[in-house]
Amino acid sequence: MAFPTLPSAPRLTLEDARRQRTRGEFWESSRGRLHVVVRGPEKSEHLPLLLLHGYSDNASTWRRLQRHLEREFRTIAIDMPGHGLSDTPENTALTMGDLADLVREYMDAHEIPRAFVVASSLGGGTALGLGAKYAARVTGMLLLGSVGVPFLPPAAFAPLFLPRVEGIATLVASLPGLRRTLLARIAFPNGHPVSDQDVGGYFDPWTIEGRVHYFKRLGRKLDLGEPVPWLSQIQVPVTIVDCGRDHLVPSHVSKELVKRIPGAIRVELPTAGHLPQIDSTEEVGRLVRFALARSERETF
Repeated sequence: MAFPTLPSAPRLTLEDARRQRTRGEFWESSRGRLHVVVRGPEKSEHLPLLLLHGYSDNASTWRRLQRHLEREFRTIAIDMPGHGLSDTPENTALTMGDLADLVREYMDAHEIPRAFVVASSLGGGTALGLGAKYAARVTGMLLLGSVGVPFLPPAAFAPLFLPRVEGIATLVASLPGLRRTLLARIAFPNGHPVSDQDVGGYFDPWTIEGRVHYFKRLGRKLDLGEPVPWLSQIQVPVTIVDCGRDHLVPSHVSKELVKRIPGAIRVELPTAGHLPQIDSTEEVGRLVRFALARSERETF
Protein backbone atom coordinates (compact mmCIF):
# COMPACT_ATOMS: atom_id res chain seq x y z
CA MET A 1 0.00 0.00 0.00
CA ALA A 2 1.41 3.37 -1.00
CA PHE A 3 1.10 6.24 1.43
CA PRO A 4 0.54 9.76 0.13
CA THR A 5 3.58 11.98 0.08
CA LEU A 6 3.39 15.01 2.33
CA PRO A 7 4.04 18.30 0.56
CA SER A 8 7.43 19.76 1.33
CA ALA A 9 7.40 22.64 3.77
CA PRO A 10 8.69 25.99 2.50
CA ARG A 11 11.89 26.97 4.27
CA LEU A 12 13.74 30.25 4.33
CA THR A 13 17.36 31.04 4.96
CA LEU A 14 17.90 33.34 7.90
CA GLU A 15 19.09 36.12 5.60
CA ASP A 16 15.96 35.83 3.44
CA ALA A 17 13.78 35.93 6.56
CA ARG A 18 15.58 39.04 7.76
CA ARG A 19 15.04 40.80 4.46
CA GLN A 20 11.32 40.01 4.55
CA ARG A 21 10.40 40.35 8.22
CA THR A 22 12.78 42.60 10.15
CA ARG A 23 10.87 44.89 12.53
CA GLY A 24 13.76 46.10 14.63
CA GLU A 25 17.51 46.45 14.66
CA PHE A 26 20.46 44.08 14.94
CA TRP A 27 23.10 43.88 17.63
CA GLU A 28 26.42 42.01 17.34
CA SER A 29 26.74 40.07 20.60
CA SER A 30 29.21 37.50 21.85
CA ARG A 31 26.58 34.90 20.84
CA GLY A 32 26.08 36.17 17.32
CA ARG A 33 23.85 38.70 15.63
CA LEU A 34 20.64 39.28 17.56
CA HIS A 35 17.42 40.95 16.45
CA VAL A 36 16.05 43.52 18.91
CA VAL A 37 12.78 45.47 18.72
CA VAL A 38 12.86 48.76 20.62
CA ARG A 39 9.79 50.96 21.05
CA GLY A 40 8.92 54.07 23.05
CA PRO A 41 10.65 57.33 23.97
CA GLU A 42 14.41 57.40 24.40
CA LYS A 43 13.93 59.53 27.50
CA SER A 44 11.26 58.46 29.97
CA GLU A 45 10.58 59.02 33.64
CA HIS A 46 10.52 55.22 33.96
CA LEU A 47 13.34 52.73 33.70
CA PRO A 48 13.52 50.71 30.45
CA LEU A 49 11.47 47.52 30.31
CA LEU A 50 13.35 44.42 29.14
CA LEU A 51 10.92 41.95 27.54
CA LEU A 52 12.08 38.30 27.52
CA HIS A 53 10.17 35.71 25.47
CA GLY A 54 9.91 31.97 26.06
CA TYR A 55 10.83 28.69 24.40
CA SER A 56 10.22 28.58 20.61
CA ASP A 57 8.67 32.08 20.77
CA ASN A 58 10.24 35.37 19.70
CA ALA A 59 10.12 39.14 20.17
CA SER A 60 6.88 39.46 18.20
CA THR A 61 5.04 38.03 21.22
CA TRP A 62 5.46 41.52 22.75
CA ARG A 63 4.11 43.43 19.73
CA ARG A 64 0.75 44.29 21.30
CA LEU A 65 2.22 45.16 24.70
CA GLN A 66 4.92 47.36 23.16
CA ARG A 67 2.29 49.25 21.20
CA HIS A 68 0.13 49.56 24.32
CA LEU A 69 2.99 51.02 26.39
CA GLU A 70 5.00 52.95 23.80
CA ARG A 71 3.85 56.46 24.74
CA GLU A 72 5.05 56.04 28.31
CA PHE A 73 7.74 53.35 28.42
CA ARG A 74 10.90 52.44 26.54
CA THR A 75 10.52 48.71 25.82
CA ILE A 76 13.22 46.38 24.53
CA ALA A 77 12.29 42.95 23.15
CA ILE A 78 15.19 40.65 22.25
CA ASP A 79 15.02 37.65 19.92
CA MET A 80 17.11 35.20 21.91
CA PRO A 81 19.73 33.10 20.05
CA GLY A 82 18.07 30.43 17.94
CA HIS A 83 14.75 32.29 17.97
CA GLY A 84 13.04 34.84 15.76
CA LEU A 85 15.52 36.56 13.45
CA SER A 86 18.60 36.08 15.62
CA ASP A 87 21.57 33.84 14.81
CA THR A 88 21.34 30.19 15.81
CA PRO A 89 24.13 28.72 17.97
CA GLU A 90 25.78 26.01 15.88
CA ASN A 91 26.87 23.32 18.29
CA THR A 92 25.18 23.99 21.60
CA ALA A 93 21.98 25.11 23.25
CA LEU A 94 22.21 27.99 25.69
CA THR A 95 21.12 27.65 29.30
CA MET A 96 18.97 30.18 31.17
CA GLY A 97 22.15 31.32 32.92
CA ASP A 98 23.83 31.89 29.54
CA LEU A 99 20.86 33.96 28.42
CA ALA A 100 20.97 36.01 31.64
CA ASP A 101 24.63 36.79 30.87
CA LEU A 102 23.62 37.81 27.35
CA VAL A 103 20.94 40.21 28.59
CA ARG A 104 23.49 41.79 30.94
CA GLU A 105 25.87 42.09 27.97
CA TYR A 106 23.16 43.93 26.02
CA MET A 107 22.61 46.30 28.94
CA ASP A 108 26.35 47.04 29.12
CA ALA A 109 26.63 47.61 25.38
CA HIS A 110 23.68 50.01 25.35
CA GLU A 111 24.56 51.81 28.60
CA ILE A 112 21.49 50.66 30.51
CA PRO A 113 22.54 50.69 34.17
CA ARG A 114 19.24 49.31 35.51
CA ALA A 115 15.99 47.99 34.07
CA PHE A 116 12.70 46.38 35.00
CA VAL A 117 12.11 42.92 33.49
CA VAL A 118 8.91 41.47 32.05
CA ALA A 119 9.27 37.81 31.10
CA SER A 120 7.10 35.08 29.62
CA SER A 121 7.34 31.31 30.10
CA LEU A 122 10.96 30.14 29.80
CA GLY A 123 11.99 33.79 29.73
CA GLY A 124 11.05 33.80 33.40
CA GLY A 125 13.99 31.52 34.14
CA THR A 126 16.29 33.92 32.29
CA ALA A 127 14.84 36.85 34.27
CA LEU A 128 15.39 35.03 37.57
CA GLY A 129 18.98 34.29 36.56
CA LEU A 130 19.51 37.95 35.71
CA GLY A 131 18.04 39.03 39.05
CA ALA A 132 20.21 36.60 41.01
CA LYS A 133 23.50 37.08 39.15
CA TYR A 134 23.21 40.82 38.50
CA ALA A 135 20.92 42.09 41.25
CA ALA A 136 22.22 45.66 41.00
CA ARG A 137 21.03 45.83 37.38
CA VAL A 138 17.41 44.73 37.97
CA THR A 139 14.86 46.74 39.96
CA GLY A 140 12.11 44.12 39.82
CA MET A 141 10.30 41.72 37.54
CA LEU A 142 6.89 40.64 36.32
CA LEU A 143 6.70 36.96 35.36
CA LEU A 144 3.92 35.71 33.06
CA GLY A 145 3.27 31.95 32.97
CA SER A 146 6.84 31.45 34.12
CA VAL A 147 8.79 28.26 34.58
CA GLY A 148 11.10 27.82 37.58
CA VAL A 149 10.01 24.78 39.57
CA PRO A 150 9.48 21.17 38.44
CA PHE A 151 6.48 20.31 36.28
CA LEU A 152 5.66 17.77 33.60
CA PRO A 153 5.76 19.34 30.11
CA PRO A 154 2.49 18.87 28.21
CA ALA A 155 2.15 16.40 25.39
CA ALA A 156 2.17 19.32 22.97
CA PHE A 157 5.97 19.42 23.27
CA ALA A 158 6.45 15.72 22.48
CA PRO A 159 6.62 16.10 18.66
CA LEU A 160 9.69 18.33 19.02
CA PHE A 161 11.67 15.25 20.04
CA LEU A 162 10.72 13.01 17.11
CA PRO A 163 13.58 11.93 14.78
CA ARG A 164 12.37 13.86 11.72
CA VAL A 165 10.85 16.74 13.62
CA GLU A 166 12.20 19.60 11.49
CA GLY A 167 10.34 18.64 8.34
CA ILE A 168 7.14 17.91 10.26
CA ALA A 169 7.24 21.07 12.35
CA THR A 170 8.08 23.39 9.47
CA LEU A 171 5.24 21.86 7.48
CA VAL A 172 2.80 22.39 10.36
CA ALA A 173 4.05 25.97 10.77
CA SER A 174 3.29 26.66 7.11
CA LEU A 175 -0.32 25.37 7.12
CA PRO A 176 -2.56 28.41 7.79
CA GLY A 177 -5.53 26.64 9.36
CA LEU A 178 -3.53 24.33 11.59
CA ARG A 179 -1.15 26.95 12.92
CA ARG A 180 -4.03 29.31 13.67
CA THR A 181 -5.74 26.53 15.64
CA LEU A 182 -2.57 25.72 17.57
CA LEU A 183 -1.92 29.34 18.50
CA ALA A 184 -5.54 29.79 19.58
CA ARG A 185 -5.13 26.78 21.85
CA ILE A 186 -1.91 28.13 23.38
CA ALA A 187 -2.62 31.82 23.66
CA PHE A 188 -6.30 32.55 23.07
CA PRO A 189 -8.39 30.16 25.18
CA ASN A 190 -10.75 32.99 26.10
CA GLY A 191 -11.99 33.31 22.53
CA HIS A 192 -10.06 36.48 21.66
CA PRO A 193 -9.71 36.72 17.85
CA VAL A 194 -6.41 35.47 16.45
CA SER A 195 -5.00 37.93 13.90
CA ASP A 196 -2.81 37.08 10.91
CA GLN A 197 -0.02 39.10 12.55
CA ASP A 198 -0.26 37.01 15.71
CA VAL A 199 -0.10 33.75 13.76
CA GLY A 200 2.71 34.85 11.47
CA GLY A 201 4.68 36.41 14.30
CA TYR A 202 4.74 33.15 16.25
CA PHE A 203 5.07 30.54 13.51
CA ASP A 204 6.90 32.20 10.59
CA PRO A 205 10.33 31.91 12.26
CA TRP A 206 9.77 28.14 12.57
CA THR A 207 10.22 27.90 8.79
CA ILE A 208 13.77 29.29 8.93
CA GLU A 209 16.34 26.61 8.13
CA GLY A 210 17.71 24.95 11.26
CA ARG A 211 15.35 26.73 13.62
CA VAL A 212 13.27 23.76 14.78
CA HIS A 213 16.42 21.65 15.10
CA TYR A 214 17.68 24.20 17.62
CA PHE A 215 14.38 24.04 19.53
CA LYS A 216 14.93 20.28 19.77
CA ARG A 217 18.47 20.70 21.11
CA LEU A 218 17.34 23.34 23.58
CA GLY A 219 14.41 21.23 24.76
CA ARG A 220 16.69 18.27 25.44
CA LYS A 221 19.08 20.44 27.44
CA LEU A 222 16.39 21.98 29.63
CA ASP A 223 15.53 20.06 32.77
CA LEU A 224 12.01 21.04 33.78
CA GLY A 225 12.17 18.39 36.49
CA GLU A 226 14.58 20.53 38.51
CA PRO A 227 13.98 23.97 40.03
CA VAL A 228 15.86 27.00 38.76
CA PRO A 229 18.91 26.97 41.08
CA TRP A 230 18.91 30.62 42.13
CA LEU A 231 15.35 31.17 43.41
CA SER A 232 16.37 31.83 47.01
CA GLN A 233 18.99 34.35 45.84
CA ILE A 234 16.52 36.81 44.31
CA GLN A 235 16.68 40.14 46.13
CA VAL A 236 14.27 42.28 44.08
CA PRO A 237 10.46 42.50 44.12
CA VAL A 238 8.97 39.76 41.94
CA THR A 239 5.33 39.72 40.84
CA ILE A 240 4.21 36.33 39.49
CA VAL A 241 1.16 36.07 37.25
CA ASP A 242 -0.88 32.87 37.23
CA CYS A 243 -2.85 32.52 34.00
CA GLY A 244 -6.08 30.65 34.68
CA ARG A 245 -6.34 29.07 31.23
CA ASP A 246 -2.67 28.29 30.71
CA HIS A 247 -2.50 24.89 28.98
CA LEU A 248 1.31 24.67 29.13
CA VAL A 249 2.51 25.71 32.60
CA PRO A 250 0.24 24.43 35.42
CA SER A 251 -0.99 26.65 38.25
CA HIS A 252 1.08 24.92 40.93
CA VAL A 253 4.24 26.39 39.39
CA SER A 254 3.30 29.98 40.26
CA LYS A 255 2.20 28.91 43.76
CA GLU A 256 5.51 27.17 44.39
CA LEU A 257 7.55 30.07 42.99
CA VAL A 258 5.93 32.43 45.49
CA LYS A 259 7.01 30.13 48.31
CA ARG A 260 10.61 29.91 47.12
CA ILE A 261 11.35 33.49 46.02
CA PRO A 262 11.81 35.90 48.93
CA GLY A 263 9.13 38.58 49.00
CA ALA A 264 7.40 37.42 45.81
CA ILE A 265 3.66 37.93 45.36
CA ARG A 266 1.18 36.15 43.09
CA VAL A 267 -1.69 37.65 41.11
CA GLU A 268 -4.23 35.88 38.91
CA LEU A 269 -5.55 36.50 35.41
CA PRO A 270 -8.38 33.93 35.41
CA THR A 271 -9.23 34.08 31.69
CA ALA A 272 -5.71 34.46 30.28
CA GLY A 273 -3.83 31.79 28.37
CA HIS A 274 -0.12 31.01 28.32
CA LEU A 275 0.73 34.24 26.48
CA PRO A 276 -1.29 36.93 28.30
CA GLN A 277 0.76 39.66 26.66
CA ILE A 278 -1.17 38.73 23.51
CA ASP A 279 -4.66 37.82 24.67
CA SER A 280 -4.90 40.07 27.77
CA THR A 281 -2.71 43.02 26.78
CA GLU A 282 -4.48 45.74 28.73
CA GLU A 283 -4.52 43.65 31.90
CA VAL A 284 -0.80 42.95 31.53
CA GLY A 285 -0.20 46.66 30.95
CA ARG A 286 -1.88 47.40 34.26
CA LEU A 287 0.21 44.73 35.96
CA VAL A 288 3.40 46.24 34.50
CA ARG A 289 2.52 49.56 36.14
CA PHE A 290 1.59 47.82 39.40
CA ALA A 291 4.77 45.74 39.55
CA LEU A 292 6.96 48.67 38.53
CA ALA A 293 5.44 50.87 41.26
CA ARG A 294 5.99 48.03 43.74
CA SER A 295 9.65 47.81 42.76
CA GLU A 296 10.06 51.55 43.31
CA ARG A 297 8.67 51.51 46.84
CA GLU A 298 9.94 48.15 48.16
CA THR A 299 13.56 47.38 48.92
CA PHE A 300 15.27 44.19 50.11
